[in-house]
Amino acid sequence: MVGGGLEYAFWQNFSAKLEYLYFTRLGNFTYAPAFCIAPGCRVEVQGLSEVRLGLNYRFSGLFR
Repeated sequence: MVGGGLEYAFWQNFSAKLEYLYFTRLGNFTYAPAFCIAPGCRVEVQGLSEVRLGLNYRFSGLFR
């Protein structure tokens, strides 16, 4: 896995983050997802990527 991200503190104890993750290829595989209603419906997966958005709150003074 490899990735990167940014975090920005925008108001007192709040910050927002954006992350991107790329999961290494584990080989191609095919599966039949639940939304496929046609006979023989298959989805081929070659690699996986993920984008995450987040909102953080820093609890100051509680864990000193």
